Amino acid sequence: MQTVRNHWAHADTEGFPVDDIYRDLDTLQRFAVVIGADDTLIQDLRKTKAALLASETQPQPDPGAETPSAPPERKNDAAEFEPGQIVFAKSNPSSRGAVVAVLAGKPENRFKVFIDGTTQTFYASQLQAEDQREEKENILPCDQFHAYLTALQIKYPGLSTLYSLNAARVDFIPYQFRPVLRFIRSDRPRLLIADGVGVGKTIEAGLILRELQARREIRSVLIVCPRPLVTEKKWQNEMKRFEERFTHLDGATLRYCINEMDLDGVWPDQHQKSIVPYSLFDESLLYGSAPEGKRKRKKGLLDLDPPPRFDLVIVDEAHHIRNQDTFSHKAVKFFCDHAEAVVFLTATPIQLGSNDLFVLLNTLRPDLIIDQESFSHMAEPNPFINQAVSAMRSQTPEWQNLAMEALDQAASTPWGQAILRHNPDFGRVRSELLGGGVTHEERIRMISDTEGMHTFAGIINRTRRRDIGNFTVRKPETVVVPFTPAQQHLHDELLRIQAEI
Repeated sequence: MQTVRNHWAHADTEGFPVDDIYRDLDTLQRFAVVIGADDTLIQDLRKTKAALLASETQPQPDPGAETPSAPPERKNDAAEFEPGQIVFAKSNPSSRGAVVAVLAGKPENRFKVFIDGTTQTFYASQLQAEDQREEKENILPCDQFHAYLTALQIKYPGLSTLYSLNAARVDFIPYQFRPVLRFIRSDRPRLLIADGVGVGKTIEAGLILRELQARREIRSVLIVCPRPLVTEKKWQNEMKRFEERFTHLDGATLRYCINEMDLDGVWPDQHQKSIVPYSLFDESLLYGSAPEGKRKRKKGLLDLDPPPRFDLVIVDEAHHIRNQDTFSHKAVKFFCDHAEAVVFLTATPIQLGSNDLFVLLNTLRPDLIIDQESFSHMAEPNPFINQAVSAMRSQTPEWQNLAMEALDQAASTPWGQAILRHNPDFGRVRSELLGGGVTHEERIRMISDTEGMHTFAGIINRTRRRDIGNFTVRKPETVVVPFTPAQQHLHDELLRIQAEI
């Protein structure tokens, strides 16, 4: 069959001899019989062969004799195309082009079509006119349509949908999902959560863990925190609210994990989800120990090749690593450099010095915060952006003028001239401020857009206690209510029947 296909795919305009056509028809007939084709098709092949033989046995007319001209063959208009007409290949509807030439031939014409910068040749049966494109309707029942949409969302998780809602034993507090949204929308899974005290940074980190698990497989998680939090089992208990079981690593267990990693190249399975305190990171753990007598030198954490690769690293109270010369900083940086996702939890950035914030962001995103100079360059417009946000929140009579002045000052910095002026949000907010008559809804949206202009908005989430207000605190009380006579009788009867059973 491949020979027949190749034979006819390279047919010229003069066609084939009758013997070749008969041979191919016979091959088609035999193939149709083998595959159990429809009897009608087999009969048509036999009739075509018989007609071909009959035409060969008829006497040939005298070349010198005049023969009446046959009426012109009527073409099938639906299957023919004109030069300049837009057509597409039936086998690939996205391959569209214009007919540039018609090659007459039998049993069907061929057409040269200009597609994707080249001229390709097709038979008429291989093409279809653009205006004849069939629109196939696939109408699904409502339940199947919903199932289809659900399957698409599971296969291609969107950035506007959270899969961690109601996935843990925590109350739904909207602002605690802000870090999750910021995390999944960032260009790299790295985030510094710098919320105020009491806002719930631990819960926010757990929600990020849950969201990542809903989107992909998360097997290994490392939590680094101060020793008092390990002693109090704070993280271990908080993670139980998310149905997660973590183990605490002491010095001996962490050394065991490093040795196993050195031997097998894999972090031990029983410690895939672990909590380790900063205090364990010392010189011998990082760089190994010198040989003692017959004992060989023990490799340190920084000697591991391949290094441990955790799916998520959570660093609580990350301001403990603000000094780059400490062992804690070097150990955390080692884990972060080889982790898939990283979350830092720390105090509000305004409580940290400029250099401390640089160290944290450089450890978190060394690809973005390259050095102190680039950090200072990026941070220069941020004070003016914060002033603009404060003016918008204040709603004083001159708040629009104050916000405009602050934004102009931010745009006058080198970073503002190169980046901020080209930000569509900047132009829209500035135009709305100049227009005046800003409604309450527009002002709220304007605050959100202006906060997004912060140069570190993609890697820092900051929620202050004063921004979220006060929530109603529920105080449950047990109220004892005596039974009515009918209720008491029912209660007693149930107890009696149960005792008899």
